[in-house]
Amino acid sequence: MWVWSKLSSTRWQDAWEERFAASGGAVITTIPGRKTQRIEVYCPSHAKAREIQRQFGGSLRELRKRNWGSPEAGEPAGGEGA
Repeated sequence: MWVWSKLSSTRWQDAWEERFAASGGAVITTIPGRKTQRIEVYCPSHAKAREIQRQFGGSLRELRKRNWGSPEAGEPAGGEGA
C-alpha cells in the first residue's frame, strides 16, 4: 500500500474532494485555525500513487504491513499508565 500526500490551502478543499471522490481512499485532514490541510490518498499500487504524484506533485511513502494486534507492534503511545 502506498500513500500520496500533499499540503494544500483549505480554500481548495472542495476541489480535492471532487478529484478523489470516485476513487475512494482519500483523507483530508484540517486543523482548526490553520490555513493548510493535508490531502492523503491511499493507493494499492506504486504505479497508481506515481500517477497521482505526476499529476499533482506531493510526496509518496510506502506503508509497511503490520499486525497492529500483535505484541511486536509495540506499546501504544503513553505506555500502560496513560
